[in-house]
Formats: sequence, structure tokens, C-alpha cells
Amino acid sequence: MFDATSTYLSALNQSFLHCPSNADSERARVYTPRNPYPTPSSYPASPSPIFENPAIFEKLGTDCLFFIFYYAQ
Repeated sequence: MFDATSTYLSALNQSFLHCPSNADSERARVYTPRNPYPTPSSYPASPSPIFENPAIFEKLGTDCLFFIFYYAQ
């Protein structure tokens, strides 16, 4: 019993070292470059319309979906 409690408390103490901060809940600021570089016309200037279809998200993995929806504005 003592070993399980010790393991539990050790894991709990380790988790407190990685608690989210208030900055983690803030939205990312929109970056505006001071000296914009002229990009070629082949570089997309807006999101692809393919992402308007919800079926595309069924093909993506869990990690990718988390990234997309966590950073979505």
C-alpha cells in the first residue's frame, strides 16, 4: 500500500511542475511583419477552400486535429 501511495504522490508532484500558466490560455497575437517580403504568387495568400468541407477532418489523425483546433482563431 505504501509503495502505491508513494508512486501516486511522486507522479502528482511531477505533474505540478508542468501546470499550465495563464499565458497558455491567451490567444496568440497576430503577427504583422515590419518589413514584409514580397512572396511569389505560387504561395497561398488565403486558406485552401478544401478545409471548408468537414469530411476532410475525418482523414486526419488525432494529433493533427488537436493542433488545428487548438490554434484555430
